[in-house]
Amino acid sequence: GDAFLAQQKEVFAAVQRLRARAQESGNLKSNEQQKVIVEPAPAGGQTTIVRIEPANPEVIYVPAYNPTVVYGGWGYPAYPP
Repeated sequence: GDAFLAQQKEVFAAVQRLRARAQESGNLKSNEQQKVIVEPAPAGGQTTIVRIEPANPEVIYVPAYNPTVVYGGWGYPAYPP
């Protein structure tokens, strides 16, 4: 919560990096529960925006997944989580 309040832009950027990583590795796809939408960043930005929306707006699913499987190995082996 504190990181979001103090560094909102950085937190959103990190979320987009993780979503892009998961999507590129084939672990983030549209299905019966969710729609994955990839669009260019506004104002000619260099990155893309990955949005995840419920397939049915009346129902919200809470995902459960293993981060190591979805995002790959930890990027900083000298500093494990």
